[in-house]
Amino acid sequence: TDVFGEQVGTVYTDDTGAYAFNNLPAIAPNESYAVSIVYTDASTQQALAGLVPTLSGQGDSAFDSSTDVAVSEADLSFDQASDTGLDFGFVPASVSVGDYVWLDDNRNGLQDDGEEGIAGVVLTISGPDGQPVMDIFGDEVGPVTTDANGAYLFTNLPTLPSGESYTVAIDYGDASTEAALSGLISSPAGAGASDVDSSTDSASTTANLSSDGAADLTLDFGFTVQAVSVGDLVWLDANGDGIQGAGEDGIEGVVLTLSGPDGRPVIDIFGNEVAPVTTDADGMYEFINLPTLPSGESYTVAIDYDDVSTQAALNDLVPTPSGRGDADEDSSTDSASTETDLSSEGSDLTLDFGFVPASVSVGNYIWLDLDRDGIQDAGEDGIEGVVLTLSGPDGRPVIDIFGNEVTSVTTDEDGFYAFVNLPTLAVGESYTVTIDYDAASTRAALTGLTPAAAGAGDIAEDSSLDSVSTTVDLSTDGASDSTLDFGFMTAAVSVGDRVWFDSNGNGRQDVGESGIEGVVLLLTGPDGKPVTDVFGEMVGAVTTDANGMYVFENLPSLPASQSYTVTIDLTAASTQDALDGFVPTLSQIGSSDRDSSSGSASSNADLSQDGSSDLTLDFGFAVQSATGGGSENSTTTTTTGMTTSDTDGGTNGGGADGGAAASSATGGAATNSGSSSGSSSGTNSGTNSGSDGGSSGARSSGAGSSSAGTAGNATRASGSGGSTPLGQVTGNTSNAAASVAGSTRSASSTGGSGSARTGTSGSVSLGAAPSGSGSRSNMAMTGTGVATSLTVGVILLFAGGVLVLGQRRRRGER
Repeated sequence: TDVFGEQVGTVYTDDTGAYAFNNLPAIAPNESYAVSIVYTDASTQQALAGLVPTLSGQGDSAFDSSTDVAVSEADLSFDQASDTGLDFGFVPASVSVGDYVWLDDNRNGLQDDGEEGIAGVVLTISGPDGQPVMDIFGDEVGPVTTDANGAYLFTNLPTLPSGESYTVAIDYGDASTEAALSGLISSPAGAGASDVDSSTDSASTTANLSSDGAADLTLDFGFTVQAVSVGDLVWLDANGDGIQGAGEDGIEGVVLTLSGPDGRPVIDIFGNEVAPVTTDADGMYEFINLPTLPSGESYTVAIDYDDVSTQAALNDLVPTPSGRGDADEDSSTDSASTETDLSSEGSDLTLDFGFVPASVSVGNYIWLDLDRDGIQDAGEDGIEGVVLTLSGPDGRPVIDIFGNEVTSVTTDEDGFYAFVNLPTLAVGESYTVTIDYDAASTRAALTGLTPAAAGAGDIAEDSSLDSVSTTVDLSTDGASDSTLDFGFMTAAVSVGDRVWFDSNGNGRQDVGESGIEGVVLLLTGPDGKPVTDVFGEMVGAVTTDANGMYVFENLPSLPASQSYTVTIDLTAASTQDALDGFVPTLSQIGSSDRDSSSGSASSNADLSQDGSSDLTLDFGFAVQSATGGGSENSTTTTTTGMTTSDTDGGTNGGGADGGAAASSATGGAATNSGSSSGSSSGTNSGTNSGSDGGSSGARSSGAGSSSAGTAGNATRASGSGGSTPLGQVTGNTSNAAASVAGSTRSASSTGGSGSARTGTSGSVSLGAAPSGSGSRSNMAMTGTGVATSLTVGVILLFAGGVLVLGQRRRRGER
């Protein structure tokens, strides 16, 4: 109660903040008055909204602040005493944020015992609008730096409405921060409770900072040593292209090891030796927590093939081709080194390893064996276009390591071929390569060729036949058998046989008939020209040996319709010596391998295949003789080096097919009947009988006509000294002696028809050849011409004797 007895009420500060309680009774010296702010008063609440008492007792009592209650300290025991030191200071309400920056040794993102703070890290703060913050005193809040314990705190921050927040960020641009965090990176964020876990580069408050004194001390920042990682994938490269393709699965269970730039095991950022890792179910692997490396240095990952897990996972698999594409998709070989810069936090996840089933290959070379020795020699070229097929140990088509059936291959322009990507085989098993002769390409490539001799030398250089099996062990990856070569040579044939003395003149080679040595023979091809053999050499003449044998060898094969021709070289001195006194015997009398050919002979056998031959081209010769006697025989002449012809194309007195004019030798007797038609100087019939020394060519006319071409019957005998023009004889002749030789003896006859005796020397003129055709027993005379020109050695045999048509030339005579 004041001095006036009135209750002292509340007072309000004026516009200057001053207030006073007046007319208070004096009090004892040891007593005091207490002043307090009525915070429940609406006016007070309005006046002090957002304000809080400032610090108290900070100076002289006349100037410092009291808290919510101020007690007078002056002596108020006398009149007019006063105490004006009861001040109340207020400041805006404030909050604080901050906490801790530390080294997260175990990289778990949590503050663990023993993990120390990091001094010197500079941090900044921004308000809800992202702008710098003005503190309660109106000053911009500057950066703060962690102390020796890694603690930091932003204070005197204005309160915020609920839902708003401050944001603290590490100032990495500050030199102090760079030094403090060198080699470190942020730990994982949000790993646990907010007061012990880590934030990343910046953190925002989450506490309610709307009231004075509120604080958010959960904005911690953990850092750990920088680390890198390397790894990626081990996979089954289904198509073998060295690239990770869609649908290609990883390989589980492969063990991999890591080494550093020095080739030694790596110590991770926690001080532990990096252990091997094993691919997971998807084939993935990774080495983590590796220290960073200086630029230019690398880690190396290698597959541990000695590990039983790896051996099981990669059984029968081998690395696929490496470096076929981008580093993150292609394959490395057994080991791979990082190429990414790992000088700062990061990773190299490009160290992939692709695998394919183990494979082998077979093949090699098809060549033209020029010297026919079965060996690949320098200068012998390969043959392009030959198709080959492959079969497995069971004789069936082969399925390659990618699951595809192995198709045929064709030799390239150099003659090489190869079957690749073949599965390995058990020891002792083999693949078989076969030439596909049915392929059009093969037929074209090997036309006129035949396989060379097989197994003639070293297996890597010699020839195989139509098919060949591998001999190399193909049980391990990469094994190859490149010895399956096929040599081909030009198909070669031969022709020839024998030149012999036909002692009985029957045109057949009989037992005991000897060969004629020294006869020279020539060969011509289907075009009539000399032949080039399979070695490219001109085929020369050959000469019969002591047994009369001859052969032309190494001749190119011929189409079935073509033939070679062998001719006796009558101009060769050796031939002339060998055949002096001989004339060709009968030709084509028996089987081709035993009878005689004429002066030239053509092959009749099929010479289209290698090794085929025609050894039927024989030439028989008989002794040349002018007289003789014996049983009736007839023969045909061969035309070896000779020509018998008439102007109308007929032959008289001898032909290549054995047609011969009949002749009688002195002292012989024979009955030959025949018929001839054609033109004659007259028609004669009846019988002429010549007496000893009798008529010379007398004729008597019988039935018949003298018209040309009308046949008559006649018996003619030449008397002693008589002469009859040969060209005027036609008709059926019985017991006649007729010669078409250049010089002969005329026969005289006596008595009845059919008996001829030796007469005196006479001549028969060659005259005009008879026209017409006739037949006789064992002889033939054909012709329609009027002239016959003969050369050496055309003969007629009758009754075992030999008569020569035309005068034999002497040696050297032309």
